[in-house]
Formats: sequence, C-alpha cells, structure tokens
Amino acid sequence: MDVVVLHSLQNMSNFAGDEGYGVPASGVMSMKANGTLVNACLDEFINNYRGDLWSHNGPQAITRALNNNCKRKTANSWETVMEPLFSIPRHEWQIYFEETNDIKIDELINNSMAIHVWNKLSAKRFVKVGSNTLYSVHASKYCPVSHWSSYTFF
Repeated sequence: MDVVVLHSLQNMSNFAGDEGYGVPASGVMSMKANGTLVNACLDEFINNYRGDLWSHNGPQAITRALNNNCKRKTANSWETVMEPLFSIPRHEWQIYFEETNDIKIDELINNSMAIHVWNKLSAKRFVKVGSNTLYSVHASKYCPVSHWSSYTFF
C-alpha cells in the first residue's frame, strides 16, 4: 500500500496533495472528468513522458500542468491551499517504519488526511503485520483486510 486514507476524501474534488516545498504530489489526487487540468496532465504525460525519470512523470508533470494552466509557481500561491493531505513530507518517509510513542508525531498524523509512504522510496522496506510501526498501526486500523491478509509482512 502506497497510501492509507485516514479521513474520507469523498467530499474533496480537484485536488492534489502537497509533496513539500510547494510541489504537488501525484500519489493522491482528484480531478474533474474531462476538465482543463486533467486534460493538461494527460497532454503532459503524452508529450513529455520520460521512462528514465520517475519524478518527471509524477509530481513534476502535475506541477508543469498546474503552472501552465494556473500561472502559479508554488502550491502556496494557488487559489485554495488546504490542510496537509500528508503531514509527514517525502524526505521523512522513514518515520512511518519506526516504532514510536511520540505524541507530536501522532498528532501530526491524526491531522493528516492520509499517510503516503512513497513506494518508490520505501519499496524495499518490509513491515511486520501487527507491529507497532506507525505504518502498521494505521494500516491495521484503516485498511484491516489488506493489512491482516498479508500474513507476516506487507
């Protein structure tokens, strides 16, 4: 699982998460069907896809589409900036794989809409099912079938 949703995203539309540093994350997003932005993103993938550059096709593609269509340079200058979708930024993804009782981290995660572990970065990390890592604790609570059906590791 790359993302564990902690709070419903059902009432949110036309959004992308913030990867940090004003760069939108492409791991979780919602766009209006056949809207200007989704079409711009598709054009970006079709015309500029680079199989050798992971971030070029994800967050950077979304950023280029937003900049070209919204004429904004950072997420902070876009029309609506919401509370963090992911409170722990990409460069601190390892926190999800640690056992901790840090109340500040718990509060940070509980104020997030989702947990994003950036599979590209964390793919070689295995979590023992039922362990006390942040990822396991939240996966067992919000995605119990996927979590527990993994048997030993996920």
